[in-house]
Amino acid sequence: MDKAGLLLFFVLTLLFYIFLNRRQSRYYWKSRLDEKVPLIPVFVIPYVLHFFYICLAIILLYRTSLFYSFILVLISGTLLSSLFWFLIPNGVKRPKIEGKGILNGMLRFIYLHDKDTNGCPSAHIFQATASSYFLSLLYFQNWYVFLFIFIVITLSVLFTKQHYIIDIFGGILSFLASLSIMTLLI
Repeated sequence: MDKAGLLLFFVLTLLFYIFLNRRQSRYYWKSRLDEKVPLIPVFVIPYVLHFFYICLAIILLYRTSLFYSFILVLISGTLLSSLFWFLIPNGVKRPKIEGKGILNGMLRFIYLHDKDTNGCPSAHIFQATASSYFLSLLYFQNWYVFLFIFIVITLSVLFTKQHYIIDIFGGILSFLASLSIMTLLI
């Protein structure tokens, strides 16, 4: 399959997230440490910018030899995560957003449209890990920039109360499993 076909297939796999996001979660894996994590509305900005980061990674990697590996990791990770969400519907109980302001409004909008499902593994973390990894391979002299972006996105999923800590580990494991699958496919 050519690059455009694989990119289209990846976009189609994202529909699983939307479909599964309509289901009721049965499991909530909140830890005592999660209870200590504060809600910090300013982190909604990097949370939303994550989507632009993934698009940027696709654009930067598209004309390179790394694109096939990258897109296969995204596809296999999305399919693996979707299978996990389907078999073990889990989510994140979110706090009520108090106060006014654009950041609180953005959080309320996200909470309204992104239901409390599909928590573990975190798609944000899986995609940010994959993007940071492959961009670091392409621009290895700037690996620390991509590590920084990954860390900020990780903090954003916690401080927006979109994910629990276990979801982060799940997202990283999903990336590692997808990377293993990709090496078998190429």
